[in-house]
Amino acid sequence: MFMGADSAEVCEILREYDAKHFEPGEFICRQGEYDENCNVILDGEASVLIMVSKSDVPRRIKLGKGEFFGEIAAMSGTPRTADVVADTPLDLLNISRDRLFKILDKFPVIKERLDATYRARALSTHLGNIPVFSGLSKEFLEELKDKVSLLTFKKDEVVFKQGAEGDAFYLIRYGFVKVTQTDAKGAERVIAYLNEGSYFGEIALLGNEKRSATVSALNRVEIIKVAKEDFEAILAHQPTVRSALHKVIQKRLERNEQVVTSTVLAQTLAAVVDEGVIQSKAVLIMDTSKCVHCDNCVKACADLHDGYSRLIRRGLKFNDFIMLPTSCRNCQDPVCMTKCPTGAIRRDLTGEIYHQDNCIGCGSCARLCPHGNISIVTLDETATPKVEKIPLFSRMLKPFRSKREESGQAIAPPAAESRQRTAFPGERMMVEKPDANKFPGERNMVAVKETPATTAEGGKKPKKARRRAAKCDMCRQHDFMGCVYNCPTGAARRVDPTEYFAELKTVG
Repeated sequence: MFMGADSAEVCEILREYDAKHFEPGEFICRQGEYDENCNVILDGEASVLIMVSKSDVPRRIKLGKGEFFGEIAAMSGTPRTADVVADTPLDLLNISRDRLFKILDKFPVIKERLDATYRARALSTHLGNIPVFSGLSKEFLEELKDKVSLLTFKKDEVVFKQGAEGDAFYLIRYGFVKVTQTDAKGAERVIAYLNEGSYFGEIALLGNEKRSATVSALNRVEIIKVAKEDFEAILAHQPTVRSALHKVIQKRLERNEQVVTSTVLAQTLAAVVDEGVIQSKAVLIMDTSKCVHCDNCVKACADLHDGYSRLIRRGLKFNDFIMLPTSCRNCQDPVCMTKCPTGAIRRDLTGEIYHQDNCIGCGSCARLCPHGNISIVTLDETATPKVEKIPLFSRMLKPFRSKREESGQAIAPPAAESRQRTAFPGERMMVEKPDANKFPGERNMVAVKETPATTAEGGKKPKKARRRAAKCDMCRQHDFMGCVYNCPTGAARRVDPTEYFAELKTVG
């Protein structure tokens, strides 16, 4: 992996490393899990098991000493795409995501090696999984994979501009892009977003027209570029692809017309794209038409989290009745994790982001969070928790953003209630519907946490106040989400934004 790079400079980047040992038959990672490390085999052998379809036998790729895997999940922040199992006693070097990016940006030769590995392992499979290309032969895909270009775009970089010549067809390997159009008056409007597995650029190619829109990166994006002549070879090899793409184009044009004519749709799309909602793993939404302001959600959150509610029932509003309150969105590309000096902020295998006990309350994650969803609190067992306001200058002019608030003791759901936890955190939603005959807000709830007394009479010395970061952790230590469980009307829900806002995504 590191051949051709200056070893001293690589070692400087990897000065803090993590090595792990696995026994034969032990799974190193599983498909669908979150693990943002790239792994290099120091000693031993492993197998990558790629499942093309549920009915097929997994494709096995053998890896040995010096080889690597996991770079796609590390770079994209998405779940693992395959199982990896140890064949022999195995020692691994884990490279964290931020260090991997430093290495790739500093050493182009390593980036080229990772791209070459992707071509060999997965590119033909990736292309074959796109519906419009499903009829292409394996031989043609194998030939095509050596011709395409792999391009990386940083946040806000433009892939192509409206009015440019149509010279290529693009597929998103990972990341998000937004599609915007500028009208005759110079006003720019978001008309769509696209994520991993989607494609774009076919309209100009098939119609021999100029680019009808501007496409730019919402986060770090890797794109597969198919040159015009290779795209035409695809159409010649499989004529049905042309007719399939024409159907897609027709739907996209109809969809774009809806955005232009519907103010509500346009505003909603702009909000979920520009505010980063669509790049989140799970967001808390509240239906204000159902909310009865009983405060059960806020109270339950406080009692489950040291007396401080991590939920502020104000936030981004759209569609007149849907609100995204100030609560962690578990972003797919969480910048809050990049600068923690103690490594206290982590993401677990289900995608939930949380703080460990070694958090020192430095405020780095709070300052980095672009949505203002992390606070620094002072935990003191002898007093009510105090909230330290973190200045987020980039959000000051947003009228829907609220300042941090303090919250007192509250009521939380019964600890005895146990619900099975699912792989996707947002699926722990409304687990009990309220009695229709009950007045909204009335629930059989009991307090599960009380602040212990630390008086001189008890012979205990008051503990020193401790600073630490506080954010929604999706109630990861419980089998229910306190805010959602205790909502008597079903107004509060955790959702996957790419599914909840599916109608906002462009075709493809």
